[in-house]
Order: sequence, then structure tokens, then C-alpha cells
Amino acid sequence: MKVLMLVVYGMPPVDLFTNEILVNIRQLMAIGAYGEVEQPEQFSNPGDPKQLEVDTWDAFAESGKRCLRLSGSFDKKAPSSTGEILETRWEAGDIHSLSRQQLEQVQAWIKGDDWGACLIEDHGLRFANTEEIRSSYIRNLDQWLGLLFEFLDDETVVSILFRPETLLSRFILAAPFVDPAGEVKGVETNDVAATLMHLCGLVRGEIDPEKLILKRKGSLDERTRDLSEDEESILRERLSGLGYF
Repeated sequence: MKVLMLVVYGMPPVDLFTNEILVNIRQLMAIGAYGEVEQPEQFSNPGDPKQLEVDTWDAFAESGKRCLRLSGSFDKKAPSSTGEILETRWEAGDIHSLSRQQLEQVQAWIKGDDWGACLIEDHGLRFANTEEIRSSYIRNLDQWLGLLFEFLDDETVVSILFRPETLLSRFILAAPFVDPAGEVKGVETNDVAATLMHLCGLVRGEIDPEKLILKRKGSLDERTRDLSEDEESILRERLSGLGYF
């Protein structure tokens, strides 16, 4: 089992889910689920919101899988003794070039040996100050994503998350082994987190079906379960504390 996660920071264009030029993004929307994320009225610790993509990446890395995380140099990151973390220095200027370099790095990386999780944190939209630039940026990102998709197999989960700042605002989740759900309304961050963990096979046992945006077809194959019972228990406790389950 593998997961490719792209997190796009900055305000997305208003036509994100309706622009037919975004061929690859629309393909993901067609085979999976997408929508806006509702925000709870209060947060227990609004200054330090947990990020579901980092928890997912950590779980893969801790299970011994080969993992890569490309992160902006101005973001605070805990050191990792398992996965590989590379910094990208984001500065105002040629934002398209920076994103292209990131995706080219990923393309070369996923061509290598078997891997588990790849997390790309893209900050270019933070420097796009007009709707025209935002639309152009997403079109370029869509084209580069298409090049990555050529190297993904049918056991790869793909998620695209949009964070204008820190909070999740929009999501796209897709995998070849799910029944498409299309646009889903009334979704919260915890629902996206629970669904991503479910699709990746990181937690055994029943998950509240009300939290699942997409469901795997059939039962989860034992060969996709890479965590020991102790590791899974630790992961479940951590996610439960965050309110994911």
C-alpha cells in the first residue's frame, strides 16, 4: 500500500472543482470524492492544529516504509529518524518553477525502490495575489501531477488537500479500489483523516462508518497491513486523542 499526498497552501481558485481544463484533478474527482471542509466553531488548541497528512506520513515511516516529505523551509518540522525530509526554500518570484522542481524530485524518487508515503507541501499559492495567477498556478500543478500519475500503481491512495493557512478548506481523495462518491457535503477534517487512514489500511477493525467519505471495495488484504499490533495500538491511541475516531 502507498499514499501520495499533495498539500497546497494558499487560497485556491474559485473554479477549482468546476474548471474542465484541470484534466488530472478532475480524473481524481471522478474516481473518488471531493468537497469543502466545514470548520468546527471551536478548537481545543487553535494555535497548533494537528495535520492529518503528517500523521499519515509518520505512520508509514514508523512502520519501516521508505518515505519522502518535501516541506517549505519556513515551516516548523520535528526531526525524523525514519523518513526522509527535504526542505524547499519558498520565496516570492518564479513560483511555478519551485513547484516544478518539487514534483520533478518526487518523480525521480518514486521511480526507485518500493516506497510507502510521499508528502509534498506546496506553498506557491501563498504568493499568488490575483485570481488569474491562482488559476494559472493550479493549471500548471495539474499538468505536473499528470506526469506523476504515470508511475502510480493500483494500490496507491492519492489525496490533495488545500490549506489557505493552517486549517483544511478543500479535499480530494481517490484510489482505484473504491466506489466513487463525487462531491460530498458536510465533511469535517476528522472525516477526511479517518477516511485516509481507512484507505491506507493503517488501522484494523471497525471505523465509524459515518466518518468515512470513501470505503474500500471488499475486505482489506492482509498483505497491506504493515503495522504490528503494538504499533497499531499506539497509532490508534494517538488518533483517538486527536478525535479522528
